[in-house]
Amino acid sequence: MRRIPMTQAEPGMTLAEAVNYSTGMILAGAGVVLTETMIDRMLKAGIGSVVIEGESGDSDGELQAVLESLPNLFRHHRSNAFMMTLHNMLRSYFRMKLAESAAAAAARKAAQEAAPDAEGQENGTNGAAASSPDSGEGA
Repeated sequence: MRRIPMTQAEPGMTLAEAVNYSTGMILAGAGVVLTETMIDRMLKAGIGSVVIEGESGDSDGELQAVLESLPNLFRHHRSNAFMMTLHNMLRSYFRMKLAESAAAAAARKAAQEAAPDAEGQENGTNGAAASSPDSGEGA
């Protein structure tokens, strides 16, 4: 199971948990396969994220879903200074975690791109060293 933002929901995905309106009424039950119409209806209803079946591996999507749901979670507490401070702290925290995740992904990508270059340089050096004696023998 993994939570994804509604913007990442696609037809054919299966809900792992029921989706409810803010009133508590069920919009779609667990096990329902999403269709384009259902996704549109959920977006119009203000549903920020859904839990779908499958492996959890999209932590950025989960972080983004939580970040997007914060305004809805705190909607009844706008006049409470403590709750709004908590809301702002959580928003800052999740934004920071998303930035850290993006930086880590960029670093992994750079390392992967650099790894073949390093191997090529090693092979080139080894190949040059191996060809020098061969060319010396041939001359």
